[in-house]
Order: sequence, then structure tokens, then C-alpha cells
Amino acid sequence: MNTGIAERKAKDFIDNLMDSFTELKRVYENLGVNLDDSLPNVFKEFKETEVRVIYYSVPKVFLFILESGKSGNYSFHYEKNSRGILPFIHIEGEFTEVTFSGTSFDLGYGVKINFEYALVLGEASLKERNKNTLKLANEISSTSYNFQKYNNEASENERGKHSYIQSLKEIASNFLKLIYDNTVGELTIDKFLENNPVILTESLNLTNLKHQIELKNLLSKYAHDLKPDLIAFDIFEKKWTIIDYKKANKNLIKNIDKTRTGLKAEVHSLKDQLNDYVEYFDEYEHRKYVEERYGVQVNHPIGIGIIGKVEDEIQNDFNRILKSEPRWFKIIPYNYLYDNFINYIESGNKFIQDDNHIDAI
Repeated sequence: MNTGIAERKAKDFIDNLMDSFTELKRVYENLGVNLDDSLPNVFKEFKETEVRVIYYSVPKVFLFILESGKSGNYSFHYEKNSRGILPFIHIEGEFTEVTFSGTSFDLGYGVKINFEYALVLGEASLKERNKNTLKLANEISSTSYNFQKYNNEASENERGKHSYIQSLKEIASNFLKLIYDNTVGELTIDKFLENNPVILTESLNLTNLKHQIELKNLLSKYAHDLKPDLIAFDIFEKKWTIIDYKKANKNLIKNIDKTRTGLKAEVHSLKDQLNDYVEYFDEYEHRKYVEERYGVQVNHPIGIGIIGKVEDEIQNDFNRILKSEPRWFKIIPYNYLYDNFINYIESGNKFIQDDNHIDAI
């Protein structure tokens, strides 16, 4: 890659990432959360962050080294290394990304290298990450927050990366058993998700989870008060989201491989239920009631139904059918939720890094 092009790509990525952290902080600040409490120092005060980028041309890898508080001013430095080696990383295959935070490496002969924070990205990964730096910023911040929270609550011998990742894997394993057990009802799953909020916050990018709130039927528009399973704020949509759970053992599609393939009656029933919840907030009196009782301002919310499972062989049919559904309505099968959570655990392995020998991932 031409040196000028590589430098521009690196600078563009860092600028976008810093802008995304600023945006993310603003979103959380509006929700009463100070994101800086758990962020690495280099992302707290960008005006004082020094960024050094080294581009290794042979393996096509960018090394971003971030340090805070040395000069008190922001700086960006770029250099190219044609030797094609990163002495602290063992690369096999096409490299994607890895992160180091508060890490020291012994290079031998009395030479050590220290990273306050470093992000290593393959060329293809840099291009992909730069398309959505807000997602990367959220992954870094949520992983830092959850890991810090885990360490604060864990006993001394249970702290650290390995124990944290194992605890997430145990949650994932128990969740998988639940959603494939046909005897388990929606109330059991509801309680499990309430007791393990990390599944919803990280799989669906949600925060400020409020379970089982009561929507009073103030205007007598409904047969009774409404009680959705969950209301939460979507970080990316910047909207409140209303979620309802149904059984995990449901098949969602009828007439598969036929002309009139469509969603089953249970899904349409769930859609109608969510529509009542969403339309509830059309009325000023209802919005005012929820704000006064629960302290949240909900306008034009999204509705998400979590129901059933969609296996690989019918994913194309499922995706095609959903294209005709309104934008406010989403269906998330339980196995999709599980897959998203597994992806988050893998992110934890990348963003909580304390090894000095890392294969391409």
C-alpha cells in the first residue's frame, strides 16, 4: 500500500473512532451514565492522547499505539516499517485484530516494550472497522465496563480475564440449554434474562433495562393495563425499545418452500401485542405518566419480539419475509440472540488482552 494512502486510512480511522467515543459518551450522559468511569484513560480525554501508528507492509498490519497525559496535547505520528515483523505477536494466516491494554512485553536482551493501549488491525479489518467505528467504540466501552464490574464483585481468587470469560461462557451454556428445552416456558426465560442482563445489553446493544413496567390504561383505549417484558434504550438507534418474549420452541415460518411462505400466527399475534405497546406512547398522557413514574422519556419506540428459532436452512426465507414488515417491528429468534452473545464473548477475548503470544484470530 502506498505510504500516503496508508497514513490517510490510519488517520481517518482514528479520527472516526474518537468522534464515535464522543458520540457514545453523549448518549450515555443523557441517560445519566458517566462512561469515563470505566474507559481506558486514552479514550477519556482525547485532547491529551498521543497516537503513534506503525504500518507493517509485508503482513499488511497497522499497529495503533495510544498513550495519555505525556505532553498534554493530542498528537498523531505515522511511520512505515518494511521489516514486516511485530516481535510481540505471532501471526499465522490472515490477521484480523487484537488489543493490548496495560501490557508489557519482554523482547529479550533486556529490552521491554510497554503498551498503555494498543490496537493491531489487519488491512481488511481496518477497512471494515472504519465503516462503523461507533460499534467498535461500544465494544471497547462495554467490555471495559463489564470486566470492571465483574472484578469489583468477584472474590480475589476469581478476578481476572480468564475467570471473567469463563463466567460469560457459563451464562451462554445455560442459556443454550434453556432455549433448546421444549419444556421451558417464556417466564423461565424472562427470569433468566433478567438475572443475566449482559445477554441483552451486549447482544442487542441495549442499556437502562427496565423489566415488567406497568403501562396504565389511563385513556381506556385497551382492555386492561399493559405490561411489556422489558423497556430498554437502544444505543445505536438512540431510541427506547419495547421487548416481549415468547416461547423458544416455536417454528416461525409456515409453508416453507411453497409459494405463500409467511410468518406463523404466533408471530402475528406477537406483532399485534407489540403494536399496542408502541402505540401507547402516541398519547401525551401516557408519555407523561411513564416519565413521571419511571423517569424515562419514550417517544416513537421500536418493538422487538424474541421468539422461536430459525435454523440455517431457512434463514434466507426468514430474511426475505421480514423485508415486508414495518420498520418499527423486529423479530429476534433465540438462537440469533445466543449467536450475538457468543460474538460478544469473543470480543472480550480481544479487548481484554494479557498474553504476549497471539495467533491470528
